[in-house]
This record gives sequence, C-alpha cells and structure tokens, in this order.
Amino acid sequence: MFLKHFLLINTIIFIDNSPRIAFYANTVKDNVDLGVHHTLIFGNDVTNEGNFYHHATGNFIPNVSGVYVFHVQILLCFPGHEFRTELVVEGVVKAAHYTGDTNNCSNGGGMAILHVNAGDSVWVRVRSSDGANNVAWESSFAGFLLYPQQ
Repeated sequence: MFLKHFLLINTIIFIDNSPRIAFYANTVKDNVDLGVHHTLIFGNDVTNEGNFYHHATGNFIPNVSGVYVFHVQILLCFPGHEFRTELVVEGVVKAAHYTGDTNNCSNGGGMAILHVNAGDSVWVRVRSSDGANNVAWESSFAGFLLYPQQ
C-alpha cells in the first residue's frame, strides 16, 4: 500500500504542469525612520522563481491569476517602540502585522492566503509607526502560487 501511494504522489508531481512561481526576499533598503505608507523594499531576492518579485521596487507582480500564499516577517530593533506593516494588493490592505514595544528586538508578521490576478501588484508597506524605527535585515517577504485560477 505504501509503495503504491508513494508512486502515485511521484506521478502527480512529475506530470503537474502548474507554473512555478515563488519568491523569498530579505534585507530591507531604507530601513530607518520609515513613515506611513512607505513601501518596504526587500532588496535581496534569495529565491525568485519566475522573476515576478521586483527587488528594486518591492513589488510582486505575477503573470498568473490564482491563489497565493504570502508571508511577512518583520524584526524591529528599536526597543520600546511600535511598528505596524500591512500587506497590500492593488492598493487594498489584505493583512496587517504588529511588532515592537519590548525591551529588546521584537519579531512580528504573519501569513495570508489570497486570490491575486495576473498583473496585480502586491507589496508590504508601513501602516503606522511611533516615529522611531529600525527594521533589521532579517525581515523578509515571501510568497508562492498555491494553485492557478482562471
């Protein structure tokens, strides 16, 4: 039974013709004293299958409509301060994240599963800040196509 199940899974993987779209980027450029609606530009694209993440602008713009999984992780190293970010699709806020207000560096973020149309722009921006912030290089933005849709 196990061997039969294993062979079936491998067969599905090898005959699957879904587009391969995935990205992971870190190292926020212009990471100090960011104002409201400032786009976080993750300048180091570690993985960029399909080349749809644009590290110069911080935007992910796929050419395939579908359901995508996104993950945002923010490390703030400015003890005692608060920092909020939001995941935006075509100017509409889809998720929000909080970090801060500790005596040390603090970590916050989250995951979102969203429908995105081909050509839509997805990015992370500052939602609010108490004025002083320093986003650490370990902060990241990632996403991948879960399945395509028409």
